[in-house]
Amino acid sequence: MKKDAGSSGLDPPPYWTEACHYLCQKDPVLATCFDASFLRSQESGFCTLVNAIIGQQISVKAAQKIGERLGITGPEDVQERSFEELLAAGLSRQKATYLESLAQFWATQRWRSWPSLTDTVLKKELIALKGVGPWTAEMFLIFHCRRPDIFPQADLGVQKAIVQLYKIPLEEVSTLSMHWRPYRTVATWYLWRSLDAIPVEY
Repeated sequence: MKKDAGSSGLDPPPYWTEACHYLCQKDPVLATCFDASFLRSQESGFCTLVNAIIGQQISVKAAQKIGERLGITGPEDVQERSFEELLAAGLSRQKATYLESLAQFWATQRWRSWPSLTDTVLKKELIALKGVGPWTAEMFLIFHCRRPDIFPQADLGVQKAIVQLYKIPLEEVSTLSMHWRPYRTVATWYLWRSLDAIPVEY
């Protein structure tokens, strides 16, 4: 999938500065979380999905260790490994199956149409893949596509940050997030930053 026109994954998304200014005016509480960091993206959509699948329901540190052991840079790295080798790196049997299925899908090249799809349609396409649920799809939309208005409401880090910063029950999270539109991706980034000095990457 292509990146934003005129920028690389190592540059801020083209909407970032405008979004920060908008959110600072809109939400002084969120503004206290702002720093000089910004959302970086993976050049490889495949690797973003791999990292998100590895990270499902385990700690960031555990996911990083498994990712380092696997050293996956493309679908061929999955296809060249035996199922036992994937397990030996620390994957569950279920996640190993998911990665094998994803590598097979990637070979079909069907993902090449994804950049032209809306957030909603692309999310549906992603969720249709084995092992990809709403959270994993949202990580792809945020970290690879860098779509500006994605809000992973079920993300535990987002929930924890909101409860700490705003002192509200989880039932009110969705309503609060509406105030950050159309830049909920940027708000999500700084919610994560309020919890961890190390930038999140997938």
